[in-house]
Amino acid sequence: MDRRILIVVIVALSAAAYLLLRREEPAKPADGVNPGSKVVKTGPASAPEQTAQRPLPERNQSSVIPGMVIQRTDPSKIAPPRQDTPNRPPVEESAAKVEVGTLALNLRDYGHRFGGNPSGTNAEIVKALTGRNPKSVRFLASELSRLNGQGELVDRWGTPYFFHQLSKEHTEVRSAGPDLQMWTSDDVVE
Repeated sequence: MDRRILIVVIVALSAAAYLLLRREEPAKPADGVNPGSKVVKTGPASAPEQTAQRPLPERNQSSVIPGMVIQRTDPSKIAPPRQDTPNRPPVEESAAKVEVGTLALNLRDYGHRFGGNPSGTNAEIVKALTGRNPKSVRFLASELSRLNGQGELVDRWGTPYFFHQLSKEHTEVRSAGPDLQMWTSDDVVE
């Protein structure tokens, strides 16, 4: 029993000594040290003299937490993000993907409600989605209701969407994309 107490006391004293060595204290003004800067003790008793001699940079000063890793980069060396990066599609194409996905979701909602997706031409599908269906339910959000003169739903570039019914429950929605040509590499498909 005495041995356990002795071990606990030794562990507690070791932890206290470690914390005392790691505590922050104000630096004494010396050559090359900024007044008011802090020095972090991290090692044996001889380390504070070495640490106190190391100057801190004038700008971007911050308090240091023991164990914290700090990496400073000169802001002039950070390149701005490129807009034409292949990993990041342009904003307009990302918005087009969201619209096509939302339109496909609306078609699925219609299919769940009526036991199958609407079929027919673009204009006939638009009629079904805008409330001309057996229960007069509107599935198409107003922000997606861009129609041309023939009553067809058009994408953000003004090209009519192509609806390809793959099965009773699944209809593929295709936007021609920014090149305005259907069946090219920039088409947006859901």
